[in-house]
Amino acid sequence: MSSPGLFTAVRLGTARRASGGNNIDFTAVDFETTALHPGRIIEIGAVRINGDGSTLAELSTLVNPGKGVNPGATWVHRITREQLDNAPSIGDVLGDLLELCRDSVLVAHNLPFEEKFLAHELQRHGIRLRGIPGLCTLAASRTTLRLPNYKLGTVVHALGLDAV
Repeated sequence: MSSPGLFTAVRLGTARRASGGNNIDFTAVDFETTALHPGRIIEIGAVRINGDGSTLAELSTLVNPGKGVNPGATWVHRITREQLDNAPSIGDVLGDLLELCRDSVLVAHNLPFEEKFLAHELQRHGIRLRGIPGLCTLAASRTTLRLPNYKLGTVVHALGLDAV
């Protein structure tokens, strides 16, 4: 269902050189979904950050996947069908998400997973995008760090970052 090639992998050094240093923007995205595959996005979290570390914009919303669609693994994401009933549809928020991501590098922990769901929703709405630059923190951490596992929490702790 996903359109292969939605994201184009980039290396941080290459992106910075091409943009002239810290002028590059990154948009970190995370989706909660109804299932692993096939499934629908039921929550979007996205933050656009400049290369200097300043937060430029944020988007955080539940997404109503449609009447009768089960929210899936509520024990994982803690989102109930009742919470989704009054949430906007993906069609209502897709434009805001795409605008937030425009001309930035998308960043996600396990980017191929996020790509699959975004590509599916774009396809459902007749939107075709290709070659969006993307950076997978899961892949990057596996190639640069020696850790017992590469869960996001483990990577954040190993790097001494604050979890938000």
